[in-house]
Amino acid sequence: MKIGEASQLTGLPIDTIRYYEKRGLITEPERRYSGYRVFEKQQIDELRFIKRAHELGFTLGEIKDLLNLRVDDRADCSKVKRKAEEKYQHVTDKIRDLERIRDVLVDLIDSCAGGHVPADQCPILKAMEPGGNNGMVE
Repeated sequence: MKIGEASQLTGLPIDTIRYYEKRGLITEPERRYSGYRVFEKQQIDELRFIKRAHELGFTLGEIKDLLNLRVDDRADCSKVKRKAEEKYQHVTDKIRDLERIRDVLVDLIDSCAGGHVPADQCPILKAMEPGGNNGMVE
């Protein structure tokens, strides 16, 4: 199938498929005499794998590692599990950071009465200035 058909089948934009190919994330498709790529089941499976792994938060570098593990005869499930545990820890840390940011934003919003106070007197802006008390680490 051509790249447009691969795009429709996987739900990935054509430019994204080309980018994944350029990055070496998928097996290079054969080319017709005309130069058109011919995508086979293997590339479609790889593209679907990449899409799902990306939806789970894995970076393209991490996905490449997972794809390599997928075809490495010496790799075992413990290596894959370790990658998933690392991603879980990263996501957990990010959630903690986002919750902290949310809490600081709520405090900042609550500290501001709004209204027609000049912007340079706004407690939200003042908290973001150097030395301001915004609850964040500088």
